[in-house]
Amino acid sequence: MAVLNFLKSLVIPSKMAKYRFMSILISICIFILSSYLLTIPVKPYLNRTLDKMVTENNYLYLQGINDIVVNEETSNVFKELESKECFANDDHMLECSNMDESLYEIDLNYVNEDNKKVNIKFVIDLFDEEGKAQYYPERKFTYSDEAYPNIDDEDYYLIIFRKERIYYQAYPTGIDSANVERSGSKLKSLYLSAYYDTIKDFKFSEFQSDALFGKTYLLSMLLKGHTPTLVTEYSMTTFFFSVVFTLIISFMFFLFFRKNGRLKKFKEYYNIAAIASIIPTLILFGIMWINITFVGYYIFGFAVYYLFVLYRINNAREIA
Repeated sequence: MAVLNFLKSLVIPSKMAKYRFMSILISICIFILSSYLLTIPVKPYLNRTLDKMVTENNYLYLQGINDIVVNEETSNVFKELESKECFANDDHMLECSNMDESLYEIDLNYVNEDNKKVNIKFVIDLFDEEGKAQYYPERKFTYSDEAYPNIDDEDYYLIIFRKERIYYQAYPTGIDSANVERSGSKLKSLYLSAYYDTIKDFKFSEFQSDALFGKTYLLSMLLKGHTPTLVTEYSMTTFFFSVVFTLIISFMFFLFFRKNGRLKKFKEYYNIAAIASIIPTLILFGIMWINITFVGYYIFGFAVYYLFVLYRINNAREIA
């Protein structure tokens, strides 16, 4: 019976009102725990769906890597890369056992199903003697009409194997000035970084001197290394929704209703907001295992439910 009454107090506004006097530290803890809870489904969901996002939605234009044509010419590029015997060492830094120079470049070109030429530049940059990068995309992979005269009919990608990470860039920096469209959307430069401390077992030998194995392995490493960045972005989003937004909306409703409602203090509004957030958070937690993009609906769902709770409490004849 006690458990049932407790559960009712999390849902029914008249019973929820008793929590208005609890310590505000408890409310802060509830919001922070809600933020943490909503990040739990993110990584499993991304692990399941990132491949699909590439093939169906061309996420970060990575389909250009996925669609590499398998033939002798493209396989030779991966064979050349593999011959450098590069791998991520125990310090999570790139090490190449068969490379005399500290900077190496090779191009891979193919024609895709849309009859567009795709150009992919691979760079191995082991830094100079001073420990500085030698290939800067903002200098060497920058759009100009002279450098890229066929931008309307060709695609360009850059992949740099740096000491600490793999750097991927789709289209030259400043491509937006060319006003080129693909599938009705204006082209822009997109980037990702995959750090070796995330892809600890990265090694060129997995290319197996074959374009099919090479592109599959490279794409999987890029997506695996990019996942922590996406998880961090969603963590920041859930923190804003669960902690910052709830604080803002609690203060707004406090200003609106304090004169005529039964709740008079900001602490009361904030504490009720914390309790009112539990049900929307649990519902969203379940939904996010199916689709994490629903996190954007948290603001609306919480605000409506919280407003309903405040209306019932502030207009009740008596409150606990």
